[in-house]
Amino acid sequence: MPARQDSAAPAESDALARSPLLGRLDAGDRRALLDRTERLAFPARTRVHGDADAGKHLYLILVGEASLRREHLAVRRLQPGDHFGELAATGLRHRGELVTAETPLTAARLDGAAWTALTREAPALAVKLAVGLAALVQEELDQATADMGLLLRGRSLPRAPEVLVRVLGERTGTRIADLLPVELDGDLVVAGMLGQKPVSLSTPILTETSISPLLLSHWEGRPIYAQSLGLLLLEAAQQVAPAARVHMGPSRGTRQLVELQGEAGDRTALAAAILAGMERIAAADASIRQEFWPTDEALRMFTDRGWDDAARLLRTRRQATVRLASCGDVYALSMGPLLPTTGLLKGFRVVAGEDGLWLELGDRDPRLALRAPRATPAVAPGGPVLETAPRDVDMLREHQRWLAAMGVTSVGAFADSCITGQVSQLIRVAEGFHEKRIGLIADQVAARR
Repeated sequence: MPARQDSAAPAESDALARSPLLGRLDAGDRRALLDRTERLAFPARTRVHGDADAGKHLYLILVGEASLRREHLAVRRLQPGDHFGELAATGLRHRGELVTAETPLTAARLDGAAWTALTREAPALAVKLAVGLAALVQEELDQATADMGLLLRGRSLPRAPEVLVRVLGERTGTRIADLLPVELDGDLVVAGMLGQKPVSLSTPILTETSISPLLLSHWEGRPIYAQSLGLLLLEAAQQVAPAARVHMGPSRGTRQLVELQGEAGDRTALAAAILAGMERIAAADASIRQEFWPTDEALRMFTDRGWDDAARLLRTRRQATVRLASCGDVYALSMGPLLPTTGLLKGFRVVAGEDGLWLELGDRDPRLALRAPRATPAVAPGGPVLETAPRDVDMLREHQRWLAAMGVTSVGAFADSCITGQVSQLIRVAEGFHEKRIGLIADQVAARR
């Protein structure tokens, strides 16, 4: 809940003086307007404006910074002097804005009743404010027109504003998700095949083409579902255990290892808390967004979070931008198409294991039919039940130790080794490791005779 503040600070007046919305107001007008507002304080990482107060309030930022999203798309970062919700105070339709405080934030809030009183008691001031509002709306309209021009003219010939797509013999258009069923014979549609290439269901159709559904049971469909589920786990872990350093590890059959760095405490309790958080976010049907970030900005963000593996991978990236994915506040590298919303993720499990946590897709996993019988969970004396690792984990652990001795602990580290010319050494180490394992297997076969 925001804290109410009763007195204005000098910094607040300075912020109002920089506001483009109040550019036609003099100092006296700004003071009169500020006297009619509520000054509220919000802690960092809290929602300031969204569906709960849609169509009710105009906010002016006085101190701090916030991020503004519209239709789950990051629009801009708000600083002192910026505003949002400007149409709400006039009683017009809410535009689906979502504003989150990035730092401790102080804002002046003008509600619809205060706006009505302003028009009645100080009409000259209300007219100046309305003219400023109209000018800003005109600027946004001009910018939107320019952006649409870029979309329609992304090449030498302009794109057609409307296209026809033939789907199962029917002609239609718009997003792929609107053209395909949610399931086919009980098999979840996780993406679309656009021109024989897998793309997200939220992809818009920009040209005449053919599409077909990509199912979870397909070998290309399962990774899309698994990566979406991993993103959901990272978001839940950040919400329920922000101090825990959680990383998605390698896949082991029907499971994916969730690595815990540092002191994680009771793994069983942590697994239960993360699972509950995942189920809550999935029930909310949160949108899964994919955004293009400047590579340098993404590198700084991963470095600040302590995700050194992702940061190391981006240090050698030559492209100026990189695609990130999020279903909340946590961003991760996007390696391809993802589900459009978290509501499609169901039946998953998170359990404590000997090496960390294990994430399972659940009954929807097409690999379940190929899975060998699971080993009996391990029970530590006086401790919780821990799920036993797959039978090949000893070989994998040893292989990881060999690679760690060479400093190769991630894809980014492998890329660095390639650049510095250490690939030949890695090949010799890998060959030696496999020769050793083959020798052990031969000894075991001979011992059974």
